[in-house]
Amino acid sequence: KHGGTQLFVPQKPGKEHKQTDDQNIDRALPRCGLSCGPGTEPGTGRRLAASFPGKTIAAKTGTTDSTRDSWFAGFDDNEAGVVWVGRDDNKPTGFTGGTGALRIYESYLKKRGVTSLRLNPPESIREVRFNSDGRALADTCSGAAVTVPVREGMEGEIDDCSEPSVLDVFD
Repeated sequence: KHGGTQLFVPQKPGKEHKQTDDQNIDRALPRCGLSCGPGTEPGTGRRLAASFPGKTIAAKTGTTDSTRDSWFAGFDDNEAGVVWVGRDDNKPTGFTGGTGALRIYESYLKKRGVTSLRLNPPESIREVRFNSDGRALADTCSGAAVTVPVREGMEGEIDDCSEPSVLDVFD
């Protein structure tokens, strides 16, 4: 279970479990923890955004305690790759995911080239804008908001911004 939602239900032996793409993406997308988007702009992925402008790459970096290990996992539309940097004696490398493994992957991609990741979410996923109070906003609303992929029907009530909220009075 992850966050109270069971992601996988074991089947009886001999029974094959198949999931549709909709099921896999619906469950994984909100929890993926990946930087996905043009160049992977958030976090340590900014480095890839600068190296491959206009390209979409999925990326995740990691660092273990005391910088013993530096790792990176990423994929574009053609290939997935994982890089690990560590020492056999388990001593710290001094590298974070962004200063060690990511740079190796970046160097590899510069030689190979990048095929932009085509993200084709299923019809049950839609992009919804949320304000800082967690209210889903209509597309016609102005102001700061974050756009998040959400399963259809899970966004809650959509605020059309026709009336100021109680919180707006204090701004």
